[in-house]
Amino acid sequence: MHHLTRAVTALAFVALAHAPEGRAQTSPGPAPGPTTGRPTAPVTKVLALGTLTIRGAPDPAAMRQEARDTLDLHLSGAIEQWYFRPGDAGVVVILNAHDVASARAILERLPFVRDGVLSFEYVELAPLVPLRALLAPG
Repeated sequence: MHHLTRAVTALAFVALAHAPEGRAQTSPGPAPGPTTGRPTAPVTKVLALGTLTIRGAPDPAAMRQEARDTLDLHLSGAIEQWYFRPGDAGVVVILNAHDVASARAILERLPFVRDGVLSFEYVELAPLVPLRALLAPG
């Protein structure tokens, strides 16, 4: 799977590099962004990188509640995927959200976030629009 990810990333960069004026020219497709000149795409997910702000393990009862609340958000569709970051005492969460504010509002429902035990950095994700150039005729 890692090789597939690298191949898709490489294709995207090739598509950008070989398009006129350094951007993919396709029709129809997203319009160029106002400041970058690159095609824009809607944000479809938000990646949240969580880090524990305390030393040591949280209280076991608090951990159970955090796990229940996280599972509830997953089962409701707000959290698509969630992972532990080995060796880093942190988590990675992929949310079904269209902006950071929505993702933050979802995660602020969790007790660890409300209590300052867990803090997050957010990254908006969108489809890899430059790959559209590979679908262009010719």
